[in-house]
Amino acid sequence: MRLSTLLTALALGVEGLAAAVSSLATYINWRTFRGHGVNLGGWLEQESSIDTTWFARYADNATDEWGLCENLGPEWPAVMEDRYSTFIREADIDELAAAKVSIPRIPTTYAAWIDLPGSRLYSGHQQAHLRRIANYAIEKYNMHIIVDIHSLPGGINGLGIGQAVGHWGWWYNQPALEWSLQVVDAVIEFV
Repeated sequence: MRLSTLLTALALGVEGLAAAVSSLATYINWRTFRGHGVNLGGWLEQESSIDTTWFARYADNATDEWGLCENLGPEWPAVMEDRYSTFIREADIDELAAAKVSIPRIPTTYAAWIDLPGSRLYSGHQQAHLRRIANYAIEKYNMHIIVDIHSLPGGINGLGIGQAVGHWGWWYNQPALEWSLQVVDAVIEFV
């Protein structure tokens, strides 16, 4: 598969890799398409600056999702699953459509795609929640979903949005690269 085809398929989102590849030339002329986008951060990946009240309630002074999950202890799965099922709902998509939004960008962590040994990020049912909302947006409003891999195993920028504050371990790390490629493969399979 050519790189441009792969990148286009990822940009098209969850509408189906096979359909995207087979109808790439006729689907949408992205040079003339005019869309309006919005970022749905804070739903399938957590940043302390997006929903400060929720983060303060659960994070116990953690600065990133890694610390949040560590601090939650055994409550970790229930709190995260509740967040995934309630933070973005179909009614939110209805409101976005009414505001003429046609391209939601949905950030995820690598933990939505693989269960990395030793990671504190929660690997749960993120894909099911993403599928539910994406299918609704696509089927009801013909929206185009951008699935964002917002972090890679090992940490890419030392910030809370790159796995955890102070995590730089992705660079020059062959195992981290291999895990990252598994993440990309999982997203492609999902799409």
